[in-house]
Amino acid sequence: ATAQGPLQAALAIHEGEVEASSTVTIEGVSRQWVSVSQTFDVDVRYGRLSSIELLIPDALREYIQPAASRGAIEFLVSGDPALFHWPDPEQPLVVIDRTMRPLRGEVAIEARFKFPWDQGQGERLSLPVLALPIAETTATRCSLPDTDLAPVIVDGQGWRQIPTAPDAQVWEYSGSTLAVPLALPPMSSAPLGPETVGAPFCS
Repeated sequence: ATAQGPLQAALAIHEGEVEASSTVTIEGVSRQWVSVSQTFDVDVRYGRLSSIELLIPDALREYIQPAASRGAIEFLVSGDPALFHWPDPEQPLVVIDRTMRPLRGEVAIEARFKFPWDQGQGERLSLPVLALPIAETTATRCSLPDTDLAPVIVDGQGWRQIPTAPDAQVWEYSGSTLAVPLALPPMSSAPLGPETVGAPFCS
């Protein structure tokens, strides 16, 4: 029994350890919508998860929750569509059920959604994004197409631009955040991406 003591203690210390990084990709901007893909690269260590909770900021939840059944938001786990539910409509948590295929090791969890914006209220937008409460999020990145019509990071205290591929701008925030400060292109110009970008989402 003595020999098992240190091993059991070590397992108890590490049980359920989860790390993640998040990448927010702006897929397109039209006159009414910003289309977003947000991917959490999750590392589940020393165990497995039969469900996972994501925190959705109020500004986003108030829009997508009533329309969730019409595709206002969708989730994918390692590329496969994932079932989800709201345990309490008054709370900002959505749960992805993985009872049949628990999460373990390295897993990609993607959320795809569209967020409304009104150019008449200005070209700056605090874009709400999701968080993963169970994980220690080491970094949040935002990927923007590198074109004259692309959004840019503004008022980005804590954000820094990092070198990347020539067709994208990538900014990084250390840790987790619930919003990305954007300046959107004037819609007197052509939209960024086709008007049908994000077609699976609610329009």
